[in-house]
Amino acid sequence: MSDYNSIAPVYDRLARFIFGDQLNVAVKEHLISSELELRILILGGGSGSLLEDLAVLSPAAKITYVDSSVEMIKMAQKRQSKNLHIDYVTKSIFTTEYTGTYDVVIVPFVLDMFNTIEIFELLNKLKPHMRSGTQLLFTDFVGNQKLFHKLLISVMYLFFRVTTGCMNTSIPDYDGPLRQQGFVIEEESYYMSRLVVARKYRLI
Repeated sequence: MSDYNSIAPVYDRLARFIFGDQLNVAVKEHLISSELELRILILGGGSGSLLEDLAVLSPAAKITYVDSSVEMIKMAQKRQSKNLHIDYVTKSIFTTEYTGTYDVVIVPFVLDMFNTIEIFELLNKLKPHMRSGTQLLFTDFVGNQKLFHKLLISVMYLFFRVTTGCMNTSIPDYDGPLRQQGFVIEEESYYMSRLVVARKYRLI
């Protein structure tokens, strides 16, 4: 399992230095504004920048926030608005025992750390806790043919291999496992000359 504790203090600053604010903009692209008591599952939420927006857009939501890094969870807790109800889970997204049914699942720059088989296994674990109509908000890097993007992604994977022990070395097929599990794309936006994509999937 990858360990993000060592890079947690510098992760946001490093991402902002390389990509500006584009990663945060992409993650927030399809967030839902609702007064309903939605059950929201956030996988690999990192330092919690999403929580500030959810406090405004979905203040009545019941959020389960899963991240394997103790340090990332601590940072997220500091950003939590008092009006949000959040259950923090410091475990791998693969070993967490999920309960109930979620209306929204958010995966912000998480699935690129796993291969296609692992993504399929994760979806198998999550699907019993979703319903027809559950929305999956996906944001991540995508593979393309631009030389600079290929170089950037290679360097990124090398960095995470050295600092966290991540074993993945290339952008996986995200869409294949999601479609096989019954998800369809409702909205799609690209950023940074198609280096990053934000998609809103719905489970049919």
